[in-house]
Amino acid sequence: MNKRFSTIIICLLTTFALAGCNGTNGGSEPVKEETKYTDITADSIYGKLSNFSSQEVQVGDTLSFTVTPSEYFFIEKVTNNDIPCKLVERKDDGSAVYSTTIVEGNNKLKGLYSVDPSIDFVDKFKLNISDEVFQTVMSKTQSASGKGVKTDLDFRRSGIEQMRAPNKFDSKGKKVADTNAFVNYVDGDTTHVETFNLQYTVKIRYLGIDTPESTSEIEEWGLSASYFNKYIYSGDVEYWNYVSNTFSSRDAESLKAGATSIILVSQEAAVNSDNLTVDDLKIGSDEEGTYHATTDSNQRNLAYVWYATVQNPTKDDFRCLNLEMVYEGYSFGVGSRESTSDYYFKMFDAANLSAQINRRHIYSSMSDDNYYYYDAKGVNDLTLKELYQTAQKDATIGYLPISDFANKKTLYRITGYVSRKVGTSFYMQDKTEYDNAAVIAGTEKPYGIYVFTYSETPIKVGDEVAVVGAVSSYGGTFQMQGISYSTIDPDPVRDTVIKSRNHVIKPIQLTGAQFNNLMLPQVLVEITDNLWFYPFTSVYQGNAEDIGEGGSEEVNKYNEAYPFYNTSNAPIFYASFGETDNAANVNDTESNIRYSNKIIRFTVDQEILVRFGATTCYSYKFFTGGSYWYNAAGAEYASADYTPEKAPADATPKEAAKYQAVKKEFKRKASKPAEAGHGLICISHGYESTSGKLKMSAKICSGSVKDVSLTELDN
Repeated sequence: MNKRFSTIIICLLTTFALAGCNGTNGGSEPVKEETKYTDITADSIYGKLSNFSSQEVQVGDTLSFTVTPSEYFFIEKVTNNDIPCKLVERKDDGSAVYSTTIVEGNNKLKGLYSVDPSIDFVDKFKLNISDEVFQTVMSKTQSASGKGVKTDLDFRRSGIEQMRAPNKFDSKGKKVADTNAFVNYVDGDTTHVETFNLQYTVKIRYLGIDTPESTSEIEEWGLSASYFNKYIYSGDVEYWNYVSNTFSSRDAESLKAGATSIILVSQEAAVNSDNLTVDDLKIGSDEEGTYHATTDSNQRNLAYVWYATVQNPTKDDFRCLNLEMVYEGYSFGVGSRESTSDYYFKMFDAANLSAQINRRHIYSSMSDDNYYYYDAKGVNDLTLKELYQTAQKDATIGYLPISDFANKKTLYRITGYVSRKVGTSFYMQDKTEYDNAAVIAGTEKPYGIYVFTYSETPIKVGDEVAVVGAVSSYGGTFQMQGISYSTIDPDPVRDTVIKSRNHVIKPIQLTGAQFNNLMLPQVLVEITDNLWFYPFTSVYQGNAEDIGEGGSEEVNKYNEAYPFYNTSNAPIFYASFGETDNAANVNDTESNIRYSNKIIRFTVDQEILVRFGATTCYSYKFFTGGSYWYNAAGAEYASADYTPEKAPADATPKEAAKYQAVKKEFKRKASKPAEAGHGLICISHGYESTSGKLKMSAKICSGSVKDVSLTELDN
């Protein structure tokens, strides 16, 4: 078979032999010319040079040696000072004998290795943990209520844990979607999954890869990588249809999609997977495991994702999604040999070489069907009204984020007025002011959209902007992404432009009932009713829980035993509305929250700090009442049963402050507008719950909260 090969070169110096000099000594004895040979790939994990025929060599000598490639690798060639060595014999085990003529000076021997393009490295890469650890990871027990299952591990502390998968097997052994399992597909290298323990969401950033962007920016092969990631998880043919035409029939047949089991492995656990023991996992202990998980700067857990698609899987049934993204050419392999084990590093490199040799996706000359090459096609103008007029509608939520213009590769230019900023991103709407009575009567329709970008821009509230980007569905709403902004030599076709400034954005004034009934899409509103914030409870697996959450000083309820500090989570809480507190008259169930005209769900933009008098909101309990522990110095925060460690006697005041934990108590708060224009201002928009249902929410964003908007309840 005629095979194409790609090359790896590792240059690490190790001297194997030295020889003497050649010449004269006192005019009587010849002095040998000084020479030596060095294997500059001596520490390569791809192959070894060995069995040298001589340790002492002279210029003109013939040196022979054996070259043995590692498993899955082949010898492409061997050189001496970049001159090919002579192949003497190729052996059945894949090794070969080479020879070279020694020259004066340093003879630098180098082995170059390649991979067989027909090898499926996804299939060859195995979850190399002990049977005992695997059994521990896969074991699940009945929860205390008897209404669910749980595991004994915590990924952040143990470094390995089984997660809930988007698919399961029913009583007849048929694979079906698990509608109770939440998976949020962000892009090609980031996914949110749930634990078995209380269904807590873990945000995963895949180790060892970096796929092209498909969120704040859209790069070639970015959306395709995202669709492929979604297909492998879900097995949904909808995602496969986006990418199927770029796969050969052989590659398509080798895929295994529709995960029914998922295991996360931390970087340290992967490095030490050969030696990982059950004791390292620290089951039932408050200690962190030996190889606990780590997070990146965005609070995402760094992990290798292993998945299986069969019932009662063994270790060999699991496939590494990280490596599969590299093997399929959706990402370069990233990371160093020092940051992982030789096994992981070698297999990721082999997968990357296979993608290059087979010219898959980012290594191909193909066009990406899910990328818009705007240079050739230009940009289409679109209004927010046109976007929403083609959107599907639902009686209980209003506009669904499904439109003829959404989730396409086309770039659109949409003009609007910035109503609120959220970090570098922003909301914009089609007008600065609407006829309030006409909106309530339904004769005027306001439209807005969220623009997602990480780019720093001078865009501010009140600007009229023409935004160029793709329209997508995300989290139950429309958003624009892939926008570009440049202050230096801007592209008049591709870049977002500020058209005018200093417009006043007037919110639409609504009662709480009108807010719920009208379901306005992502526009600025003011709720004129009294708002009575309260702790909303829900029952899961027989346990009643407060489903409010978030805040930079709030411990996540899942991790009361193993605290995880929400350093950037936006607070989420609920309020009833009207002249009196209606919370006591509402059954606290999901259906009532979804359909009741008495309840509104709120979120607070994590970029701002809400204040009441001298008190600053760092927890959702600021609104709903309750208590939490926090560190007075602003380091880490602890759960309610946390006992602060005593500071050392010789600690400086600054060091001692790290040990001072304070319990903060909050009473419930209410927003009680004294007159029109003093209500709570927010963005009205839909959102997708963890159960996949679309609901309404009110987002409090920058510039929308004043001290006067919150009044403490009398009690």
